[in-house]
Amino acid sequence: MGGLLFKMIFKSCFYLTIKGEMHKPICKLSVEIVGIWMKIIICFLIISLSYLFYTCESNDSSQYFFKKHGFNYTTHQLKNLEKLNLSSLDIKANELAQLEKLKKLKVLNLESNLLTDESLIHLKNLKNLEKLFLAGTGITDKGLIYIKDLKKLNVIDISYNNITDEGFIHLNSLTNLKKIISYKTYLSGKGLKDLKSLNKLEDLELDDNPLKDRYLKYLKHFTKLKHLNLNYTGITDKGLASIKDLIELEDLSLSGTNISNEGLKYIRSLKNLEILDIGETKFTDEGLYYLSPLKKLKILFLYRLPITNKGLKNIELLKGIEEIYVMETKVTTKGLNSLQAKISHLKIAY
Repeated sequence: MGGLLFKMIFKSCFYLTIKGEMHKPICKLSVEIVGIWMKIIICFLIISLSYLFYTCESNDSSQYFFKKHGFNYTTHQLKNLEKLNLSSLDIKANELAQLEKLKKLKVLNLESNLLTDESLIHLKNLKNLEKLFLAGTGITDKGLIYIKDLKKLNVIDISYNNITDEGFIHLNSLTNLKKIISYKTYLSGKGLKDLKSLNKLEDLELDDNPLKDRYLKYLKHFTKLKHLNLNYTGITDKGLASIKDLIELEDLSLSGTNISNEGLKYIRSLKNLEILDIGETKFTDEGLYYLSPLKKLKILFLYRLPITNKGLKNIELLKGIEEIYVMETKVTTKGLNSLQAKISHLKIAY
């Protein structure tokens, strides 16, 4: 665009030149035209930069400007900012007050900054927030009190914090939530009872929490759940019985749990399941037979299981299977070649 403008300026000057000599009236006119074009270029650049700063679609660019210029400069200049990534910038709790000016903010990432519960009070009036990332910020249950009125939130990440079931009650007013990420917190599952109002929830990530089997019955509230991560939660077959009615599930992760062949009986009713991770569990060759009703299953993680070539025979029954992961198992190259011959398009990680 800039190159085109300069060409037009050059042509304007050229056509106002007669036999290589600039006539005074024409020269004056030429200078005026050049001045006009320069003003147009400057206006164009200002508008372009303003658009960049005010919409700021890139998290990385907003992070760069805050890091370079600080809060006082950028919050004043970027009042229309919609996405802001401040992760790992050593933001101080008292600096969050500057965020109150960013009324149009939709996405805010504060991960890996040491904050306080009280500092989150500065977020409570950011009514347009849709995604909030607070992983590794050191907050506790009390901090969640200040976000309970952010009604437009559809994604929240509270991982790696001192969050317990008591804190979950503050999420029950966020009825637009579709995704909750709570890795390595202190949830037993009892707090799920308080989230029954979240009927839009589609993705629940509870990796590495001390969940109790008896509280998984509260998962029944989330009838639209499509993604459920229970990796390294220590649940058993008894707890798995509570998910058999979550028929919308497409992605289920159970790696590192205490589930055995018996638990697979409860999975077979999940007809829409496309991804299943049962690595590092107690499943054996015989248990894999229970997966045969899962006609939509595409990706299956079987790493670190005591399965053998015998178990691979059951994989042949999965008509929709596209990928399997069998690292650190007892299957052999011969068994995998035989399986590949039966399912030619199958991708195997061994």
